[in-house]
Amino acid sequence: MFVAEGLKHILAKKPDIICLQEANKKTVKILADAGYDTHVVDDALTSNPNKGQFVATFTKLKITDRSKYEYSSYYSKSLLTKGYKLFRRDEKHEAAVTEVEIAGNKLVIFNLRLSTATGPEFRIKALEKIICDFSNRLENIIVCGDLNVIEWRLFKTVTGWTREYKQEEYAINERNEVDKLFASVNLTNIFSGRNTIFFDPGVLKGPHLQLDHVVVGKSWKILNTNVTKKSFGSDHKILFAELEL
Repeated sequence: MFVAEGLKHILAKKPDIICLQEANKKTVKILADAGYDTHVVDDALTSNPNKGQFVATFTKLKITDRSKYEYSSYYSKSLLTKGYKLFRRDEKHEAAVTEVEIAGNKLVIFNLRLSTATGPEFRIKALEKIICDFSNRLENIIVCGDLNVIEWRLFKTVTGWTREYKQEEYAINERNEVDKLFASVNLTNIFSGRNTIFFDPGVLKGPHLQLDHVVVGKSWKILNTNVTKKSFGSDHKILFAELEL
C-alpha cells in the first residue's frame, strides 16, 4: 500500500474513480474524508480487526449498487499461505463490484486482487469464472486489480515450489493465457506491456512485469494512460487512466 505521499499524488489528479488493493483502514478513512463514496470488501483478515487489508473502490460518481463477489472457494495450502498464517493473515477471494451511473449509463467497476500464493491455474480459472458470470455486463465494465500475473522463468523456478505450483504449471505462459482470455471477449488491457512493479526486472534480464491491470470493455475510449516512475513506498507503481464512455 502507498505511503501518505502516494495518496497525495493520487488525490492531486482528482480522479473520479480510485481502486486500491491491500488497503488498510487508515487509507480508507483518508479517501472517505476527501469526499469519496466507498465500497470496501475484505482482502486479508488478521486476528486484529483494525489491521486487516481491503479491496477498496472510491468514487465521486453516483453509486447505484454495491456487492461482494467470491471468485473462488479454493484456499491454497502452499508454503507461502502457511507463512501468511504464521502472521495471522488469512487471504480472502472476494472482489468489490460497484455499479455507478454516468451520463445516464450504468457501468460496473470490478476491483480485486488475485492471490500470489498459488500457481497460474488458480488465477486463470478465477478470471474465466468472472468473465462467464459477468458476460452480459462486459461492454461497460472497468476491471481494476492486482492480478499477480508473473511470467518470468527465473521467478517461477525460484519461487514456484513455495506457491503450490504443479509440475505442468511451470510450462504455462500465464501472461499469454490471460491476454488471450481478455481478447476473446473484447476486453482491452490498457497497460499491456508496461512494468508496474517497483523495480525494473531488466537489470536481472527479466521481462516487464505487469501485475497491476486496468481492463475495459469495448464501450470505453482510452484517452491517456500513465504509470508513475516512483512507487511511493509500495512494491507496486500507481496506474492512471483517462477514459471516456
